[in-house]
Amino acid sequence: MLSEQFIHYSPVLPGETQDFQDCIDTLELTALKTIGCHYTFCNKQQGNSRVYSKIDWVFGNLCWMTTHGHVEDDYLGAGISDHSPIRIQMCPPPYSNPKPFKLFKIVLNRPDFGRLVDESWQKQTRGTAMVRLWQKLKYVKLGLKNLNSYMASYGQKLIQVRHELELTQISLVINPLYPRLIEMEKQLLEEIRKWSDVETLVLQQKSRANWIKGGDANTKFFHAQVKIRESKNSITSVYDNAGIKVQDPQMVEAEFIRFYSKIMGARAKNLPCPNVAFIKEGPCLTYEQKCRLVVPVTKEEIMLAIKSMPTNKSPGIDGSPIEFFVKNWTVVKLNVVQSIQEFFHPGKCLKPLVVQQLL
Repeated sequence: MLSEQFIHYSPVLPGETQDFQDCIDTLELTALKTIGCHYTFCNKQQGNSRVYSKIDWVFGNLCWMTTHGHVEDDYLGAGISDHSPIRIQMCPPPYSNPKPFKLFKIVLNRPDFGRLVDESWQKQTRGTAMVRLWQKLKYVKLGLKNLNSYMASYGQKLIQVRHELELTQISLVINPLYPRLIEMEKQLLEEIRKWSDVETLVLQQKSRANWIKGGDANTKFFHAQVKIRESKNSITSVYDNAGIKVQDPQMVEAEFIRFYSKIMGARAKNLPCPNVAFIKEGPCLTYEQKCRLVVPVTKEEIMLAIKSMPTNKSPGIDGSPIEFFVKNWTVVKLNVVQSIQEFFHPGKCLKPLVVQQLL
């Protein structure tokens, strides 16, 4: 039980909820996506005796999350009750826009991966250093699209190979010592291991449940985790300022634009000048400290920063995880270093990267 799930409460010790947590884990239940009221219980007392708590939950098992992972539970106003009623509206999966390209890390280990990157990186590009890097990454995306899609077809490959293995083993029942069938069985078993590993790694990357070892091969769990992430990352409905639930995709988009436009405000015609005398009364940087702040970023600093970035993270707007740059550092080093140094010199950035940071 997290602290943000209570207001004015007596702390709940982990040991008090451990049995319930063990039960949830054993049954493989996961909380559904929620909208509406955050706190689901209020004792309706006055002053410091008033308690808010989130103690009402809706759980789904693996089967439910696989087929109805998009369904959300709506916590309504409590009314005269202490608890918020929960409304679950069954509906078909919402329309989703085409998903952007995301490089599967399993593709990095393919024999022809390095050749495709080299060929894409040798193509001529024009513009600033950052524009050239962006264009080269697009060439890599186009070159790896077929290979990425091929690895993404692990499900069909597994079904096909398992069917072939079944037919081969039926033939072995009739001719148990036939060398060709024995060799075919061996090859099919190797194919199943290969595509099973691909399936586990791809689903692991999608679900980001990297705390499970690849050898567990718990594909049902991974499939459910992917559905859960897709559900949590998608916004199918919101409440406007009047408390009205908005579900139409275009109206939801308009509500987001209105909300954030109000936060960011309008462009000011005149900006007030800061009080320089007041600022100088506080601590200020010395001349040496100012010089250190404007020292050019070195290649060594850039390389150290990139190689120290955490792995198993979601890829950026270009669809490439940090493992791509580390593995191909000798190829991409010059363009990456020039782009970062160029950014620090004029202080400009490509529009797609600015949009990503804002989002």
